[in-house]
Amino acid sequence: MQKIILAFFLSFFILYGVHAQVVGFKTIRVYDSSRVYRSGTDVRDPLHFRPVDLDLWYPASIQGGDTALVYGDMLRLFEERAGFYPGTATPEGLSRQMAKAFCDGFGCGDSVKLLNYRLKSYGRRPGLKGKWPLVVYLASYGSTGFENVALFEGLAMQGYVVLSLSSIGRFPGDMTTEPEDLFEQVKDAEFGIHYLHSDPDIDLGKLAIVGYSWGGLAGNLLAAQVPNVRCIVSMEGSEFHHYGQKEPDSKKEDSNFNRLVHTREFIDRSMSVPYLRFESGPSTSSHSDSFDSVFNFAGGIPDKRILQLNEGKHEDFCCIGPYTWAAGNCPDNGKYVAVLKLTLAFLDEKMRSGVGFDNLAQGYIPATMKDVTK
Repeated sequence: MQKIILAFFLSFFILYGVHAQVVGFKTIRVYDSSRVYRSGTDVRDPLHFRPVDLDLWYPASIQGGDTALVYGDMLRLFEERAGFYPGTATPEGLSRQMAKAFCDGFGCGDSVKLLNYRLKSYGRRPGLKGKWPLVVYLASYGSTGFENVALFEGLAMQGYVVLSLSSIGRFPGDMTTEPEDLFEQVKDAEFGIHYLHSDPDIDLGKLAIVGYSWGGLAGNLLAAQVPNVRCIVSMEGSEFHHYGQKEPDSKKEDSNFNRLVHTREFIDRSMSVPYLRFESGPSTSSHSDSFDSVFNFAGGIPDKRILQLNEGKHEDFCCIGPYTWAAGNCPDNGKYVAVLKLTLAFLDEKMRSGVGFDNLAQGYIPATMKDVTK
């Protein structure tokens, strides 16, 4: 897995002349004073105003003696926030529990190796001077950016700044499928972009939006709220809502989505921004999920591509599986690498007038994926 990704990144250095030698990472906690987070409090309460965590990956410079972060650093960040946003004690040991759950779920490795899996990111490295395009990432339902760190590192090494926004709903922070919670994540992203206006090394005239799962839906709504969006990438985004799924709470989720489609934010969503969607493919198993119908979100988008992973699963669009397999020295199914390569190529084409996305995509068809654009 590591050898494949490193070889891919090296090819991009040669092709595009990227100057980033390492990836810097930092997180900034800011407060949006236009939104009250915990009602019934006054301004002296640390959770009175809406807290927003801005996680940034960026091209950085080399400094001797530093050690790259490990995956456990990302999970511990999630653990800390799981206690901060509801205003409770941090659930100690959550990161270890998550690592074990990942290893058990993917049937590979052990939690200690995963927690100590070395990343390419270095904490608070000085950023390289430049004018780097911005990629805004919206995390999946109730999650943070630990789910797609490999993508962020690839983008930073290719000369982008990545701003990742966690999926945080209204107080106490739990995300739900209600539109009101979804809009909080969208507003967090708007606030984060505005906060970065003062950074001279970020080119806010070139902005891309990437979202995974629930974050894909949030990202598509964000595109109409901020200027200079060049493209959108949705990784199995929830904007294609599946009605009538045979799961608990599906009726409530259907009702919430119906409420969403009648909101002004949804009605006014952007239909002119180039749109790339990855989605899982139907399983050949008789135990595949069933549903009644799908909301065709992209029906009115003229510039779109929809690529469906053969035998793909929802988890194939994040790096948790590949990291778990790499840490445990287990075989990788290669699906995430394909999604990673195509995402980087698509963003480079739309953000920097690059070429090659179509040829790269064609190389994965039909063995790995199919083009289901209509």
